[in-house]
Amino acid sequence: GSVTVRFMLICHDSRGFYAARCPDIASLASHVAGAWEQFKTDRNELIEALPRTHDEQINRYNRWYLQAGVLLTRVTRERVLTMGYSELNQRDSFWTSWPHLVLWTDLERAMIEESAEFQMPNGKIPTTVLPIIDRGDDIDINEYFNLRIARFYEWTHDIDFVRKMWPS
Repeated sequence: GSVTVRFMLICHDSRGFYAARCPDIASLASHVAGAWEQFKTDRNELIEALPRTHDEQINRYNRWYLQAGVLLTRVTRERVLTMGYSELNQRDSFWTSWPHLVLWTDLERAMIEESAEFQMPNGKIPTTVLPIIDRGDDIDINEYFNLRIARFYEWTHDIDFVRKMWPS
């Protein structure tokens, strides 16, 4: 007969979104194993729902990149973090958060707001937040933050959000 083997790399975070349902790593592993087929179906439906271009190489890249962007998004009970990082990195999240903007606009709004919360007295947005890390010499971080707000506006036309972020 045949045997199915599944490899699961699981990390339990007591502050994580699933912590209330799965209080320890064993219960989280059991939940993931039990929902495996549904997760697989949901992932495949997401990939199939993506628009296609005339270029198969771009289609393959988009499907690989977007599924990683979505599947690695990390949410805690208190915060939204992006792309599996343990922090919200301004430069990287600008390049990787467009799936959030398109699919979950409120999630993208929350990440921008979280970045603005940690603006320093001199006006600089830290390199990363949650935890705060500021390298001091990364002069492009505020530009990425502003570009992210501009991209948010281009997609949503939410001028009230832009006004709310303007002091930042």
